[in-house]
Amino acid sequence: MDIRFIDSRYKELFRIPHGGCVKINLNNGEKLLGKCKYIDDYHFTLTQAGKMYGETYHIRQFAEINERNGNVVEPVEESEYLRESDIRFVEDNMSEFSKDKFFKTDNGVVEVYYNPDADAGGQLVYLEISNDDIRTAAVYRKTGDFFNYIESAAKGYLIDVGTAEFMGNAKSFAERKADFELSTRKTMQELKKYAGAAPKHRDMER
Repeated sequence: MDIRFIDSRYKELFRIPHGGCVKINLNNGEKLLGKCKYIDDYHFTLTQAGKMYGETYHIRQFAEINERNGNVVEPVEESEYLRESDIRFVEDNMSEFSKDKFFKTDNGVVEVYYNPDADAGGQLVYLEISNDDIRTAAVYRKTGDFFNYIESAAKGYLIDVGTAEFMGNAKSFAERKADFELSTRKTMQELKKYAGAAPKHRDMER
């Protein structure tokens, strides 16, 4: 079930499979990416990256719209569509993605935050922090020293934008209420309490 892309005279330009993706290069230099689904030989739906709805087109109608507006359409890999969708989701929920969040586990916490400067274009960072590491870090009185220690001792993994796993994890991150938020002095004290660290502290050079 291939979807045909034609010009307004029905000359075939290319085909993509059901569920394939296209990039619409607009005449102003911008681009739109869409995932397409086959309806029949003359109709398909196109869901724009970052949008949760699809619009139905006749193949000639789609050709005429783009010719009239000076746009050029080309096939792209699904990874490019996913990447665009992921980045737009992050931008639309930046109030959440600007936070670092801590979620309780059976033996510690998982710290999750979004890194926008990754080579992949962005990534979610997961750091598994044990209660033992929190108790060890409890000797640090300065907030920066405490978080530097537990993050350096943590086991971590990354989920890049544009991967099949990113969107589900990104939605969970944006919607789920954290047990602790932000790397503040308050969070440091709450983490120490949660891990059962001794209340007394002393300065310690690393």
